[in-house]
Amino acid sequence: MPKAFPLLACVLLLLAMFGCGAGKAPLAGSAQSQDFPTTLGLPPPVVARLQQQVRTDIERYVAVQQASAIQALSASKAFPAAFKMPLVVQGLSDPWMGMIALEIHGYRIAALAKAGRENLPALIEAMEAGMARTPDAITFLPIPTGENLEEYVTYLLAVIEQAHQLREKALRRLNPEERQFLFAHAASLAEHFFPYFEGLDGQTRPQAEADWRFCQLVSERLDYAAMAAAAQVLARLADDGWLQRLGSVFRDRQALPVPPDGITGDVLLARETPYGLIVIGGPGPNTYNLDKRFAVVIDLGGDDTYTGAIAAAADVEHGNSVVIDLAGNDTYHASPLGLATGRLGVGLLIDRTGDDVYNLTTGSGGAGFGGLGILIDGAGNDRYIGTRFTQGAAVGGLGLLLDEAGNDVYTSFGYAVGFGGPLGVGAVVDVAGDDQYQCGEKYPSSYNDTALPV
Repeated sequence: MPKAFPLLACVLLLLAMFGCGAGKAPLAGSAQSQDFPTTLGLPPPVVARLQQQVRTDIERYVAVQQASAIQALSASKAFPAAFKMPLVVQGLSDPWMGMIALEIHGYRIAALAKAGRENLPALIEAMEAGMARTPDAITFLPIPTGENLEEYVTYLLAVIEQAHQLREKALRRLNPEERQFLFAHAASLAEHFFPYFEGLDGQTRPQAEADWRFCQLVSERLDYAAMAAAAQVLARLADDGWLQRLGSVFRDRQALPVPPDGITGDVLLARETPYGLIVIGGPGPNTYNLDKRFAVVIDLGGDDTYTGAIAAAADVEHGNSVVIDLAGNDTYHASPLGLATGRLGVGLLIDRTGDDVYNLTTGSGGAGFGGLGILIDGAGNDRYIGTRFTQGAAVGGLGLLLDEAGNDVYTSFGYAVGFGGPLGVGAVVDVAGDDQYQCGEKYPSSYNDTALPV
């Protein structure tokens, strides 16, 4: 469907919904700031105005029924369900105020997204606030502004080291078996997640118990505030001024005689670090087959092809991964859970410009599982070809797909386009362009087993 507004933020936080998310990004709040969206060039919020328009008729004709419904809904506050977030409870127990809060905070997130990528750390913090989570306070490293090549390499190393230390802090209460379970079970969640079961049998009970354990470990043992702070640290690499300067500094550097294994085309720098390779590819076409060896890949231009674990963890020991492409019409072929996927860590993919094609496997494309997965595309007419649990989706984490410009196409099967499962917040934020969204036509309705896929 063509996009109706200049910015769309799609989020679901398990508000008794599943499949394809299509709503505003959430945070508990009030409806008092009704005029601020006009400063963004957006239409004013509609839920509070709609409530005012229908209130008289509701009170005149169905006041008793409304009071009864609200009283019944208020029981959700005391319902003995695990991992209940305040925003979810508000939406279930007081739908009017819950939807008003969702819409108002959607505009807050819109403002941060529209203001530029240098606000990405603040955008992460705002999304996490919707889950009553606050990242650790951190001191950001100063971004280099000069023309010294080594200064930029030193900064990259310092950033990934800071993010690594924060990830280690996040995992410190998890033993090796628990870490491996969380990492491995993410694949099962992406493939088999379902919002509820009507009775458990020999097949569904083990899955439900493993899902429960995953969420319990994330809730009680993962220091999520430190993990979110690691994402904020890496998000500073999205700053457009820094990326432009980095491109200028490296552009005329002579290529290495032989690129690292898995890469074709010119490579201007390959630096071993304790956290993996830092690679900077040249302005021409390259191919990258990425695995656990790579911590940061930056490509200066050309029509490039990426395969493998693209800004995604290849194993539990290598949790943080960053891929940045400055220009070109690029093609991405992800491995399972393998593109901008935060899987017990942080996966960050930034593509500044070009008409790009993202072939997204299950659990990729801005997906979070006990971590934060962030996909940012700056400009160009892009195609996001997804399957299941993709395009801003998360369980026990954060998934964000941010597209800043271009006429884009999003396709997926379900549990996608802004989907939040238990303890998860997912969002698709598209700032500008005439975009098309398709989600569904694959899975039958869970409310009616005889229904056709929708």
